[in-house]
Amino acid sequence: MQRVFLLSCVALYLSPVSGCELFARFDMPCLFKQGDIMIGGIFPVSIKEIVGTYTFEKEPPAVKCAGFDLRAFRWTQVMIFAIEEINKEPALLPNITLGYRILNSCESPTNTLRAALTLASGAEEMDSTSACPPAVSALIAESGSSQSIAVAGTLGPFQVPIVSYFSTCACLSDRAKYPTFFRTIPSDYFQAKALAALVKRFGWQWIGTIQSDNAYGRNGILAFTEELRVSYNVYNAVYAIAHALHELVFCQPAGKPGGKPVMPCLNVSEIQPKQVTDHLQRVHFRNQFGDDVFFDDNGDPPASYDLINWQLRDGHVQHVTVGHFASAAKGDYKLSVQEERDSVEDRGKRFPHQCALISVQWERGELKLKENHPAALIVSPVPMEL
Repeated sequence: MQRVFLLSCVALYLSPVSGCELFARFDMPCLFKQGDIMIGGIFPVSIKEIVGTYTFEKEPPAVKCAGFDLRAFRWTQVMIFAIEEINKEPALLPNITLGYRILNSCESPTNTLRAALTLASGAEEMDSTSACPPAVSALIAESGSSQSIAVAGTLGPFQVPIVSYFSTCACLSDRAKYPTFFRTIPSDYFQAKALAALVKRFGWQWIGTIQSDNAYGRNGILAFTEELRVSYNVYNAVYAIAHALHELVFCQPAGKPGGKPVMPCLNVSEIQPKQVTDHLQRVHFRNQFGDDVFFDDNGDPPASYDLINWQLRDGHVQHVTVGHFASAAKGDYKLSVQEERDSVEDRGKRFPHQCALISVQWERGELKLKENHPAALIVSPVPMEL
């Protein structure tokens, strides 16, 4: 018998008889809590995937991962916290309970795709007498741009909404390729625009950049990821989905606590992922911290950056906020620089056409400034591991 193999397929298989039956499973451990509406989550809790041997003669073995990323585990707890907080909020999705199913991607694009297909395929145990309901109404994933590309490219045609909390590649703003991808972290496009505005502001003619050899680095400039509030992005992602679901189910935006009771206009069992995607595109609300949460036509949030300058004071390096960049409507932006913070401003005036030339001595593990070149930023040799 001739067999045809597809490079990518979903695990959900519809039986010719009435009802729903799951014929395959990936057997992935998860954090799970049942709810009226389910939200999926994918986080790189493990550092790497242990790659096994695949003979293609039998079912692949279960995935094994190594290491533990405490920071990513904290993101999972933020998602759970936000969902439980929403379940206690009477003005947002009243009398409706959100549930979650969170899987580990092992920081691997292949395992991320495996997790996404698991979430899209439904629960492990299915009722063979009922129709197949959507497994998750929305998916929060992933941290890496390469992983998000794999998920968005596969689940996009099935209209499953995906909200990323840490993928910044500008390539993901392509609505033709990724029609259901959203994110609560600004695109690399805005990072580059912010740096370009800074260069123009000081009249610098030479700059240097360092990039990593992956989708993030090839399509943008490496950001200071330690400064990004990823947990806050996860929190906003959960609330964005909740507000979209509220408008879908109740046909109106969420009201204020203590307002008039609202009645649902749609049964939660009838929710389809495409409906959630459409409402996510239109969602606009102000969170409890006073920040506006919404998405533009490409699924990107408004960009806002602090300009942080490393300043050497009394022999100690301090991180000083010297300005702010914020995107505006129709591709415009606003750049503000604090004139009294003179480290950047004065050096930009004294050396308007110079740049720091840095060489790396890999053997000794030092960063060193090339001699005889005045620069706006002076870098002294410092011991460090490379």
